[in-house]
Amino acid sequence: MNYSKIIGNRCCGLTKIADMLIINFGKPIVASIHAFCFVRITKRSDIIFTTSDELFDVNGALLDNDAVDEIVQTGAFYSPKSLFARNLEKVNSLLNGKKVVAIYMSETFDLAIFFDGGIRMDIILDCLKKDMEYYRFIEFVPHWDTDIKNYESIHYIVSNKYGEIKVTVES
Repeated sequence: MNYSKIIGNRCCGLTKIADMLIINFGKPIVASIHAFCFVRITKRSDIIFTTSDELFDVNGALLDNDAVDEIVQTGAFYSPKSLFARNLEKVNSLLNGKKVVAIYMSETFDLAIFFDGGIRMDIILDCLKKDMEYYRFIEFVPHWDTDIKNYESIHYIVSNKYGEIKVTVES
């Protein structure tokens, strides 16, 4: 996987769709990470955001049944009353325009992405669910466009195949 495409590019936002967190890089967008696993963002030693925040209200208590029912009934991707909603707004403001200065991949395919300003994003494989897709790194050539005929994309997919981490490539 060639993550060098995002080094030097700026983060242009995080979005959540269903159980996927989308992180886009570059304007126009040249790469994207779609994470289905645990994501944590820190600034120096402070934890700013985790994907587990969707389970808690803004005070850190478990979301009440009404908030959970509202998610189910409306088809929303997370409760607007959640810590996740508050922190997503905060982290988008914090990351907006921050440049990627380095990226490291561990032997277990966890990612550590370092931004200027002391910000770090960790994408961590967090379970061994059969056939689990943890994340995909998408490279857009030359860049993403609303018209699919104007670009190509290469998807590097990190997943669990019967307890073994696999990387597959789709284009």
